[in-house]
Amino acid sequence: MERATVGDWLGGEDMQPKLVKPLAAEFLGTLLFSLFGCACYITNYESLTVGLTFGTVAMAVIVVVGHISGAHINPAVTCAMIATRFMSFAKGILYIVMQLLGAVTGTAILMGLKPDIMGRTLGSNHLSGRVSDIQGFGFEFFLGMILLLVVFAVTDQGREKTQFLSALAIGLTYTLGHLATYNFTSTGMNPARSFASSVLSDSWDGHWVFWAGPILGGLVGAFMYTFIFAADANSLSEEPRGV
Repeated sequence: MERATVGDWLGGEDMQPKLVKPLAAEFLGTLLFSLFGCACYITNYESLTVGLTFGTVAMAVIVVVGHISGAHINPAVTCAMIATRFMSFAKGILYIVMQLLGAVTGTAILMGLKPDIMGRTLGSNHLSGRVSDIQGFGFEFFLGMILLLVVFAVTDQGREKTQFLSALAIGLTYTLGHLATYNFTSTGMNPARSFASSVLSDSWDGHWVFWAGPILGGLVGAFMYTFIFAADANSLSEEPRGV
């Protein structure tokens, strides 16, 4: 099948009761991603620990809800799916709303559970004192690009895949991102997760970097894979596109 037509992309047919389950999956998935991912910031700032934590929780969430919603759990992923017409605009906007709500809820739960003595650190992203906004944007741009290249590769309908291998590949890509860029931007990579930490910590310095970088980089990665690297560009399927 071809990707969605412009009419279908506008999403009227998606506004149905059956959409409740995928939206709930995105809410829960992003809640767990933010709760467990940001928990490691409270007691350990080592890039290896942070990277393994985010990678592992991403893999776990994908295994649990990937078959329901595609387990985007990241506005950068959803924006790329909308732009390449693998998801309708209306459905994508609802996904992003649930991701933001889930991330804020998960981070708020973390804030409520941690002892007061551990301070207010909730994994809010920040640029290293030696990194400018433009440099930070560059790092986040390429993080978004490699993430979406991997997401589109493991969801390519022309390639054989299993859900576990997809989850592992995406989880390890999150780990890679944190290991490589933690000391530069504290690794955003997921605008919903960055937004939630900023809301609860009231920390907004350079926050635009953690939206613009992953989303724009993700769009480049998505278009690059869709139109250049896809196994069979003539068999690109319509929704759903997920693990």
